[in-house]
Amino acid sequence: MAGDSKKEKETKKGDSKDKATAKDKKDAAEKKTDEQKSRDGDKENIEQQENRGEEDNEEQVNGDEGNEEGKSGDENKENVEGADGQREGSKKEDEADSGVMVDLENQEVVENAKKEIIQEFIAPMEKEESNVESEINQQIPDQPIRKFKKKRMMRKRTFSIANLDEYLHYKYRKVDRNLRLLVEVLVVCFLFMLFPTILIIWRRPRDYNIFKTLNQEGKTNAVLEFFRQNLFLSLTYVIFTASTVLMDYSLQMIASVLSSFDVKVEGYVADFLEVLKLYSHYLRNFLAFSLVFLLSNVLIMRYRFGRKSFTTTYLSVTFIFWFSCLSAVLFFEKLLVNILTSEMKKSSFRNRIWDANYKTYVFKKLAAIAEAVPRGQYEMQLAMHSVQNDYDTGYFLRHNDLDITTEDKAEGVAESIFAYLDIDTLDYDQITTYFQNRPEEVIQYLGNTNKPPEEISIDFEKLRQRAVELCRERNDIKRSLFDRDSIIRKLDLILLGGVLFASALGFLFLINVDYKFYLTSVGPFLFAFSWIFQDSIKDLYKCFVFHLISHPYDVGDRVIIDDQENIVVRIDLLYTTFTNNNNRLAYIPNTSLFAKKIDNVRRSRNQYEQLTVFVDQNVRYKTLDDLKHKLEDLCKEKETVFTGHAYIREVSKAEDKLQVTLALEHNSNFQDINEKYKRRKESIDVVEQALSETGIRYDEYYQFAE
Repeated sequence: MAGDSKKEKETKKGDSKDKATAKDKKDAAEKKTDEQKSRDGDKENIEQQENRGEEDNEEQVNGDEGNEEGKSGDENKENVEGADGQREGSKKEDEADSGVMVDLENQEVVENAKKEIIQEFIAPMEKEESNVESEINQQIPDQPIRKFKKKRMMRKRTFSIANLDEYLHYKYRKVDRNLRLLVEVLVVCFLFMLFPTILIIWRRPRDYNIFKTLNQEGKTNAVLEFFRQNLFLSLTYVIFTASTVLMDYSLQMIASVLSSFDVKVEGYVADFLEVLKLYSHYLRNFLAFSLVFLLSNVLIMRYRFGRKSFTTTYLSVTFIFWFSCLSAVLFFEKLLVNILTSEMKKSSFRNRIWDANYKTYVFKKLAAIAEAVPRGQYEMQLAMHSVQNDYDTGYFLRHNDLDITTEDKAEGVAESIFAYLDIDTLDYDQITTYFQNRPEEVIQYLGNTNKPPEEISIDFEKLRQRAVELCRERNDIKRSLFDRDSIIRKLDLILLGGVLFASALGFLFLINVDYKFYLTSVGPFLFAFSWIFQDSIKDLYKCFVFHLISHPYDVGDRVIIDDQENIVVRIDLLYTTFTNNNNRLAYIPNTSLFAKKIDNVRRSRNQYEQLTVFVDQNVRYKTLDDLKHKLEDLCKEKETVFTGHAYIREVSKAEDKLQVTLALEHNSNFQDINEKYKRRKESIDVVEQALSETGIRYDEYYQFAE
């Protein structure tokens, strides 16, 4: 019951508050009505006084006094707040209008109509306009209208505990590399030599030489032996670090020497530099293990070849010497494989890799600069100078740390560039700032046009299209590289097997083991194997020649074999997989393709679209010549589709018509079949426009040559 009574009291209080609020609103509305009445009364009073003229001076004086009092009342109403001040002003106005006849009932009707119009139509419009203005005022000035999302563009590098050295170098990559390596060597040598040095100082062994294991009595000092072993390990680490630095600078030193003698980096010179870059670790191992072998002769033992009895130490030193020789042989084996496969790598496929690597470099540099912008101007300048397009042999895809493996990620890279840079468009001035070398090529590539660089502006849609196109091209190249490398790996395995077999015989020779017994047992087996599988060996030889020397296609190429158009899906050593325009797979042995004619559409340059049109037989030669020039002019206007070259290939009589064969050169080949048919529509439009402008009557029927 008590709770119900409290609720009733609270309800009554709420009702009383609502009534008071409604009453206040009603009083305010009445005040506004009185004010409006007083204003209308002033206007009517002034009009009536002007019409009366000078007939009644006393009434005019009273009217003037009333107007002055009404004006003072208006000023009091605007400056004084509260109901009392407003009522006094309205009373003064009523006294001033005492001599004026006003129809109050009609005035109230008009005022009510005005209020309804204001509430129903004008007030909502004003509210909407005020909301729009408030939203505009809340926007940050110069902020792009489109909202771009910031995403990670560069792949995040991960390190394990075993790669602690690489992690430390990556974390402190801003420090000079030589200084980092020097600190690393000092730390490692300190850790190796600290405890042995303390033992040497503490024990102070006498009658021992550090370079001799035994003293005059034939005894060995354990402390000195421990010190010497740690010294050997420390110097070995120093040798490996110095060899790494030397091989890193070797490529630059050789390139500078070649440039000083004006030697062009091409052919076998380029092959050697490529092998030196990719397989420099073999040369490093050869140099390092050779120096370690010499060091072991000083600190460990005097080595003698051909010992009949040997110890574990002797085997270890022998292994060091054998491994140094094996590293040198492996380097030359890789060089031989690279020379044998150079024709395969130097095909037009190499130009595609060059092109894809350069385009990836453009996006990588934009991404690195964009991600560095929030971190300050210094980081931005560091990103601009750190991302460079170094010497590229065109054998492999580079800049793989930029994550554009899928079309969605490629679009995310384009969007993130705009988001981090906080821009809507990229202009030539910005590109010039980011790319000091050949900025005009960069902006023409991004804009996909040959216009002057100053007239090109790159919006998000253009950048997104370039990123997606680059993603597709890199994926096609990756599939081709996978098949190419699988063939090269097979050849490499064959040669590597021979190298390892020869090196095993060499190791047996070093440890003075009779290898002739093993060689005589293996020789007949190899001879029998080659005789049984001689046909297969011939086929393998043909396949290697077909892929490594001829190499007529790559994965994704559109080729024509026996008048049949196919697309290369997969390349293997023995078979090639094709698909035709109906997506039907075909497996063709490479031995059967060895002597066939193969047309490659992708490797073709700018191709001509040949179409035949039937025109009036009375067309004169001069008119046909005008048609040729008109076609060239129209093609030049569409520079994104045509090159501007056009000619009449053939003119012949066909019943009551002239059969005219035209050829229009496109600025690309017909590798993409969908793009080919889109361009065919452009060709028809150009031909029809040229025929109409030269006044040649024609049939709307065309024949295209496939």
